[in-house]
Order: sequence, then C-alpha cells, then structure tokens
Amino acid sequence: MEFSPLPIHRSRKKKRLPSEQIEDNPITDPKYEFKIKTYFVCLDTIITAINDRFTSKSQNLLKDISLFSTKRLNEVKCTNSALPKDAFNSFCEIYSKFVQLDELKKEYVQ
Repeated sequence: MEFSPLPIHRSRKKKRLPSEQIEDNPITDPKYEFKIKTYFVCLDTIITAINDRFTSKSQNLLKDISLFSTKRLNEVKCTNSALPKDAFNSFCEIYSKFVQLDELKKEYVQ
C-alpha cells in the first residue's frame, strides 16, 4: 500500500479590517492540517460516543457484571467483606422479573 504525499497549498492572505487586532494564521503544514481536520475530529467523535454509551446507569450495571469474573469470585471466596454493599443493585433493578437481590447475593457468596 502506497500513500501519495499530502499537497502543500499556497497560503492566502486575507484582508484585515482596521478594527481587527488578531492576525489570521492559515494552516500551511499539511501534516498539521490533517491532524486538525481529521485526527482531532475522530477523537472528538469517539469521546462523545463513549460518553453517550456509558452513562451512570450503564456504568453501575457493568460494575455489577464485573463481579462475575473469576478474579472477583476468588476474592469474595477468600474474604466475604470483598463484596460491595451496593453489589447487584443495578443488575436486579433491570432483571427483577428473573432475579431477587437477596437470593443473588446469597448464591454469589456460596
């Protein structure tokens, strides 16, 4: 796979009004232009999507689901105090038709 070199554009001078004090610095470096117009836009889109997907409600559910990992199961087996007080609250709110909180905690500790 071969990439073509980024084109270098001629800088254009813009007229400045007498009341303007700030100079307009156009982007002349093609790598810097790519970074601003593509890279930062992609990063911003990714960060926004992550923030939208992982709200506080979904974070609590993911914390509850992480308790089912083998590492956490072994920790709780060794010490019963390793189970958080709010463990499985979000999970049971969502799946209340199928699971009761006290039964789930009791079964988890065993």
